[in-house]
Amino acid sequence: MIKQNMCITPRPDNLTADEHADIDKRVIANVQTFNQKLYGTDKVAAQYLFSQMRWLEQIATLAAEKNEVVEGQYVDEIVHRESFETVAEYYGGLRPPTPEVNKLLEYIDQHDGVDAYILLNYFGESWLDAVFERVGSWGYWDGLFESIEADEERHHDGAMSEDAALSSFGYEMPDQSRLNDMARTLEKLLSDIMACPHFSYPMIYFGGETESAQVGLDICDAHEEVCDHLGIEHDTRNMRKFCRGQRFLASKAPYPIEMNGWERSKMNLWKQPAEMSGYFNGVFKSSNPIYMQIDLMKAVSEALYLHPRLNRVVRNDKIWQLRENIVGMRIAYDENQVSTVYEKNLWSRKKHSIAKSIIRKQRKIKSKPFQEVIDMHDIVNILPPARCAVVCNWSGAFGHNVRGPLNAIEGVPIQIMIGEAWPVMREGELIDVTEHYEATITITMDHRVGDGKDINLLGHEIDRILRREVEK
Repeated sequence: MIKQNMCITPRPDNLTADEHADIDKRVIANVQTFNQKLYGTDKVAAQYLFSQMRWLEQIATLAAEKNEVVEGQYVDEIVHRESFETVAEYYGGLRPPTPEVNKLLEYIDQHDGVDAYILLNYFGESWLDAVFERVGSWGYWDGLFESIEADEERHHDGAMSEDAALSSFGYEMPDQSRLNDMARTLEKLLSDIMACPHFSYPMIYFGGETESAQVGLDICDAHEEVCDHLGIEHDTRNMRKFCRGQRFLASKAPYPIEMNGWERSKMNLWKQPAEMSGYFNGVFKSSNPIYMQIDLMKAVSEALYLHPRLNRVVRNDKIWQLRENIVGMRIAYDENQVSTVYEKNLWSRKKHSIAKSIIRKQRKIKSKPFQEVIDMHDIVNILPPARCAVVCNWSGAFGHNVRGPLNAIEGVPIQIMIGEAWPVMREGELIDVTEHYEATITITMDHRVGDGKDINLLGHEIDRILRREVEK
């Protein structure tokens, strides 16, 4: 149990001795409402969750600093901020705000007067009220969130009520154009925060994908309520689309299998992908790299369909069974950068439709700036399992064979590379003709997800399916 205020952020200088004592007393009371001693990845997830809660609470602190609408609001917000910071310190230390949260705080902080009143007391308080109410229902820290959420609701209701008229601060309501501009900017900033791994993954870890999506939908509802109150339009379509997509993915989420003694031992032996490789010569009808990869992907997809045990991934020392048949393909973003597209159920689809789908996705990716993988720090330990078990690539440009590397962040346990290719000839009536092409295929598999028999089974099935297609 936490027995003291562990906050390291200095308090404002304008607090009285009685207010200092009141803050300490209330923070300790808040953090003692739970006794969650967490370890390992649970602790990391809680550390990130409460760190981001602490930085979002800065919105409410700014609101009280600029315009204290309800009596005692300023002290309340310092109590909330220090409560979250204390819990974050208890679970390993306060993490810095994400760039997305920083942008929101910077945007809000640059406003004063009536604009700050609207941004903070109307919009900001409503979001926090929605987030705290939802997260407080997950059964982990209910008492802490109930206490804080009750205060936030009181602050928000006070700001939105007719009794707390803007005129009491000497303000007049901004014109509709300015209000709309602020709302559009906030919607963009909120969308970025929802998609931020350091915000969304701790939510998913504790609440699951459905509840995490509901947090976003609750924020949308709160935002729209404020817009309606102000008589302006709202545009939460992108946020709602993201949340609905997340909720749909929840229905297809991988599930952990019951591991045997050897599988648990492998998790203890290797904390990172343990690469093992196999090689064979595959046959193809064409030497076109795109169609070679599509033929390979279709064969892989069919192998996963026939042998579901090959369609598994590793995350957080567990083996997860995938519910969907998805295969990835590395594509060129430009001459020096690589991206990945993913296709479902390739085994049952026509080759030309697959090619059209891949080209369409490639164009969409290349129409936007290259999306870098951000530095995950140790949040990689709480990433959800990958949705794809195999990624294919072609690397035969210079006639050499390579094997694809595996990485813990992406979490794909199998990489398959097409290397050097050559024509296989047969005698024709006048001249020899190309019967088919052969190419070296290299499979790299994470040993934690399979053994020698599994990599051999996958290679055998791919070879069998490719030869069947050539012989048609």
